[in-house]
Amino acid sequence: MSIRSFKQLEYEATWVGPKKVAIAAAANAETLTAARDAQSSGLAHCILVDDRPTLLKAADAADRHQRYDHRACGGT
Repeated sequence: MSIRSFKQLEYEATWVGPKKVAIAAAANAETLTAARDAQSSGLAHCILVDDRPTLLKAADAADRHQRYDHRACGGT
């Protein structure tokens, strides 16, 4: 079976269960947002690899980015 969409990938991955994924140089907002999304959807258990202070700063930026995106999409 070939996977033809991200939705199909998500569906197929739910049958396999979450996998451990190590993410090197993880300290940027986009990467952290993607890791959070993968974990919350049950696709992965992410292991973030980077300098702790840099990760914390990037996590703060990711949170601000997520809140901005949420409001921009009409969320509360």
